[in-house]
Amino acid sequence: MSDAKAKALELHKKMLVVKDGSHKYPMCFDSAKQCALICVDEKLNTLSGLEYSVWYFNTKSFLEEVKEEINKL
Repeated sequence: MSDAKAKALELHKKMLVVKDGSHKYPMCFDSAKQCALICVDEKLNTLSGLEYSVWYFNTKSFLEEVKEEINKL
């Protein structure tokens, strides 16, 4: 399993166990998927201003792979 796929599954699993305000109902699969995608998008947004570093390109590439893996779920 690739690192990106493992991270995608990890994020989705974390979102899937989120419960409502009464702590009764876990999030549905598709909602958890959308939340995981939002999480990755937010991380990508924090990279702005670092476009000229090697770290930026490696991190952006990894996060884009994570997004692809989440979309495959």
